Amino acid sequence: MKKKILILTLIIICLTSIIYMMFFRQSDEDNYLIYNPQISEIEVVKDKLNIYLFYGEGCPYCEKEIEFFKKIKNKYQDKIIVYAFEAWVNEETDKLLYNFSKIMNDDVRGVPYVIIGEQSFIGFSTTLEDKFIKMIEEELINNFDVLNEIKE
Repeated sequence: MKKKILILTLIIICLTSIIYMMFFRQSDEDNYLIYNPQISEIEVVKDKLNIYLFYGEGCPYCEKEIEFFKKIKNKYQDKIIVYAFEAWVNEETDKLLYNFSKIMNDDVRGVPYVIIGEQSFIGFSTTLEDKFIKMIEEELINNFDVLNEIKE
């Protein structure tokens, strides 16, 4: 009897977790960093820059890049939204990565891969942080969004 109760409890916990993940996607407060959104949910808004980050779960370079975007949150939280897509496990996201990189004329064979306006970067190191800040500042003025090309 105890075994059945334990199994039932585990099933309920698993189902609850699945339902939570389906309806309440993991996102950082204030919609600054949104994980695995549906493309149909992303809006291109004037005066706000969408940044697209493709990462792999467990990738140390990806984790450092995500930490960088969290670090600059206080300065840019009203100006940018970082959409983070896990590309190693999710086959649909892998196709999305291919489509985005094709439009950006990139041959992407790994992650992290980030698109900031009209610029894209493969890989991450702390030496790119200043370049990312510069691109964010420039692209806030240019207002280019690769998503417009995807949706056409």
